[in-house]
Amino acid sequence: PLVPPMRIQPTASTPMPAAKAAKTLDAFITAFGERSQAAEGGSTAVTVQLQKLKDALIEEREHVQNAKCA
Repeated sequence: PLVPPMRIQPTASTPMPAAKAAKTLDAFITAFGERSQAAEGGSTAVTVQLQKLKDALIEEREHVQNAKCA
């Protein structure tokens, strides 16, 4: 069975717009979900946390855009 790591530690970072980060995360979440499904189960904890991160990035982008319009 697929067992995700308890904690993911970034080894490098690259600045990018929130929209691109959300799109990249969405693609990763889809691919990760497919791999987890192929492994017959696996924990959904990583997928849920990444989805929350993606949602937060979208919310942040909307907040920044609304602040620019005001």
